[in-house]
Amino acid sequence: MARVGKYVITGELGRGDGSIVYGALDPVIGRQVAVKTVPRSDPAQVARLQRQAQAAGVLHHTHIAAIYEYGEQEAEAWIAMEMVQGRTLREHLAGGYRAAVDPLAPLVVEVLEALDHAHATRVYHGDLRAENVLVTAGGHAKLIGFRGEGDERADLRAVVSLLNETLAQPLAAEHASARTMLNALRPHKSGIKEKLGALRRAVQAPAASTPRPAVKPSVLFVDEEERVLNALSALFQDAYDVEAVASSVTALKRMRQRRF
Repeated sequence: MARVGKYVITGELGRGDGSIVYGALDPVIGRQVAVKTVPRSDPAQVARLQRQAQAAGVLHHTHIAAIYEYGEQEAEAWIAMEMVQGRTLREHLAGGYRAAVDPLAPLVVEVLEALDHAHATRVYHGDLRAENVLVTAGGHAKLIGFRGEGDERADLRAVVSLLNETLAQPLAAEHASARTMLNALRPHKSGIKEKLGALRRAVQAPAASTPRPAVKPSVLFVDEEERVLNALSALFQDAYDVEAVASSVTALKRMRQRRF
């Protein structure tokens, strides 16, 4: 039974640039992983793999493929990373896919949010192209292939080129960051006032002439930004029994404990 490190190889997934990517199993916890290997006889390849592990290894984001471990053995260096079932964005584009602009396709939002997270951590992709965006079976993006090279401006130029390939209509302007680019593409979702306005319209408070029940209905708000949660609580606390949490895990736990 072939192994790379502790991982049991289950099959080959692909090759490119001197590397081989295998499907593998972590025998300790039973997790499926992808293992990328390069020959130790090629120092440049090994150095590139190390940079990839160091760059992506510090990032923790839903739309960035996780790096679990870096290792070396007699003939090869390797990284174990998150197994993503899906195809590259390049394959989807070759099949005719183009992302919607209005409303903005979730795939584009996810790429820009992942890039914004990386830049906030001072990690730069260095090789952002359609081949390094995996699209899961559910249609979600996962960034792979971080090189940890270049700078933010180089990444932004690359993502503009990527979006011009991907969007149904071209992206005209340059932007100072991935976040400002995302806000420009979907201005109706860019600020707290807009969020509150939409919620105010969607969740109507009881009319003044209507007697209020003795027990207020309960509402649970979930948002990673504390200022949004504070604003929501202040806006709806008179009409509702409000709970506000920043974690989806906490939200699911509370939903099992009471009805909202």
